[in-house]
Amino acid sequence: MKKRIKIGDVCIINYSEELHINLTNKSIRIYKGRFDCKYRPLHGKEFTEEVSVPKLGYGVSGEPSFKYYLCHPKSAPIFDTMESLIVYYHRSIYSSYSSAIGKRYNGTSRKTCLTKNKERMKTFNEIKSKVTALVKKVKDYFKAATVKSVLKDVCKAIWKFFHWRFATIVLGGFASFIVYFDSSKLIGLVLLAAFALMLINDLTSSKTTTTAATGTTVQ
Repeated sequence: MKKRIKIGDVCIINYSEELHINLTNKSIRIYKGRFDCKYRPLHGKEFTEEVSVPKLGYGVSGEPSFKYYLCHPKSAPIFDTMESLIVYYHRSIYSSYSSAIGKRYNGTSRKTCLTKNKERMKTFNEIKSKVTALVKKVKDYFKAATVKSVLKDVCKAIWKFFHWRFATIVLGGFASFIVYFDSSKLIGLVLLAAFALMLINDLTSSKTTTTAATGTTVQ
């Protein structure tokens, strides 16, 4: 009978016994199932569970042994617990390893993972701070914008159209529309937002000039 099993945040569906082999010295049962965990590497993949029970005598059985592995590919690694299989395929530098899997890695590997994690977090924080500053600049621009200044910037944009940097931003904006309609809406929107911010930053980058005679800054 097929049933649904939950292990942590991973669900196992269509779990059922497929084969029972009764040998002289042991009994083998083979079960099949499928993982249900959207947006995770194991989602939709089928696995096999082998349960081997040794026969010690008439009516006497030994301790069962277990094997878990994916049906495809055939060269998939074999694990003695389902948790070990799940952690192996879902592991990343941001996830914590179970004790069974963690024993496979020495202290140097763990230290390397932590170092890479810190470097990626540092890069992420730098990107976040730059995006925050750029968004603040855009907000300040629209807050202080007038009809006259907007028209002036539009005229400046038309004049700058033949400039390679401005042309690249505009072409990138059009490319983001193509990505939105033909490939991925999320990536298209992200690219469009990025090129829009670059466009506004390019238009406002030359608004601050310094007069040589007085040494004052004019906005």
